[in-house]
Order: sequence, then C-alpha cells, then structure tokens
Amino acid sequence: MSAPFSFSLKPGRLLDAIVLLAHLLPVLCAVFAGNRTFVLPLVCTLAVISALLSVRQHRRMAGMRLTVVPRGLSCIESEGDRREVALLPESADLGWLIVLVMQEQVTGRRIRAAVTRSMMSGEAWRSLRRCLRWELPEELQLP
Repeated sequence: MSAPFSFSLKPGRLLDAIVLLAHLLPVLCAVFAGNRTFVLPLVCTLAVISALLSVRQHRRMAGMRLTVVPRGLSCIESEGDRREVALLPESADLGWLIVLVMQEQVTGRRIRAAVTRSMMSGEAWRSLRRCLRWELPEELQLP
C-alpha cells in the first residue's frame, strides 16, 4: 500500500507500559537516595501526574484516523473533528516506534504522536514506515 492511505490507531499497551516504567525510575532513585523528608513525596507526586498525563495523551490518540498522502500526513479525524496537518522533519522511525511530529495548518499548533506496531495493522505499519523513508519529499525524508 503506497500513499495515499488511511489507518486507525488502537490503544497501545506496550507504549503505556514503557511510559509507566520510565516514570518509575525517578521514584526508585528518590527512594534509594536517602533524603526522604520532602524529596520522596515531591518526586512521587510529579511522577504520578506526568505518567497519568502521558497515558491520557496516548489514549486520546487511540481511535484517531490518520490519512497519509505523498506530500506528508494530510488529516487527522477524531470524533467527527477533522484537522489538516503537515508532517514535520522531526518525525522519527526507530524501528519499533514511530514518532510523528505534525503541525496543524490552521492554528500552527504542533501535535506529537508515538506509535508502536501494536497500535495499527501490520500492513499500515509497513506502509507508514515506507512512506516516511521513501515516499515523502526530500526535506521530510527520514535518514
């Protein structure tokens, strides 16, 4: 499947688990640091808030429908809302994770989405990786 194509995102448990584990590290460091007067409650509170916000962001991306065209990502559809976006060169394909950095055409707001293979079909995953590497304009192609 080459561009243009569309795919829907599903909730990704792998990404949620990675986020939670990454937020557990500072808590463990604070526990073993020894100074527990105010540092431990502060670190725990910040880690929990950050983890919940990250998981909420990933859950919000689930259910969205993305459309890819040869010149980059063209639209995001969610709950009847359709936004025209452009794919930015900061996007990254890490093999097991694709980070999409997009900019809304109307507002200029940046949207970041981390996508793993479990969040879409295998065919859509391969097509998105191929599109990011080979089918975009030169200034957007990933190394």
